[in-house]
Amino acid sequence: MRNLPLHGAAVEWNLMEDDLMKTVGYCRVSTKPQHLSLKNQQDTITKFTINNNLDLLDIITEVKSSKKLQDTILHLLGLDFKFLVVSSLDRLCRSNDNIETILNEFKENGKYIISIKENINSSNQEDYVKFIQYVNLYDEELKLISKRTSDVLGYLKRNNKSTGVAPYGFYVGTNGTLVKNQNEQNIIRLVKNLRMKRYKFREIVKILGEKNIVSRKNKPFGVASVHSMVMIDNKR
Repeated sequence: MRNLPLHGAAVEWNLMEDDLMKTVGYCRVSTKPQHLSLKNQQDTITKFTINNNLDLLDIITEVKSSKKLQDTILHLLGLDFKFLVVSSLDRLCRSNDNIETILNEFKENGKYIISIKENINSSNQEDYVKFIQYVNLYDEELKLISKRTSDVLGYLKRNNKSTGVAPYGFYVGTNGTLVKNQNEQNIIRLVKNLRMKRYKFREIVKILGEKNIVSRKNKPFGVASVHSMVMIDNKR
């Protein structure tokens, strides 16, 4: 049996000396602007595999929501490796709905998951239980954050406070309240009037372009932006 250090501590893994050490890393972010997070995950996984004598075959990176990982799991199950290493458990799963299914599918295919941050490895029975416990904690934390966010946004809206970037047609006043931006309100009024006259969205976009009317970012309006303006409630 082989003992490998995780974060400097000797942790007993259920591996025989002749077991294959083929390893694949997996990194994920939800949006493209998080590219620095991807780089950090890759560096963490690479360093970990070197320190633990794991044969790192590849590091798979994705920009994808944690709610859409089923295809990824199926792809990983078809690859030839022993361990899947993630920098943190939340990169692979943020819900307790399917973690046991994932762990069992990996085990049935002779594969195991290692999470560096949580210091757990599913080939160890005790760590297997920890995996489920950690995901339960993540699940409860997400629900709590969601409720707190909902409560705060509700309070801000009830008191006419900004909830972030001011919606089109408004700006954030010095006391945090939304104040009408008269220039943008005039553009909204023009768009709504054109729509009432049965102009199509693309026709409205063309008219705005001809009048050199541009967005906040000084770019031409698109169909989606025009549609949003039609739906704006000017009575805030």
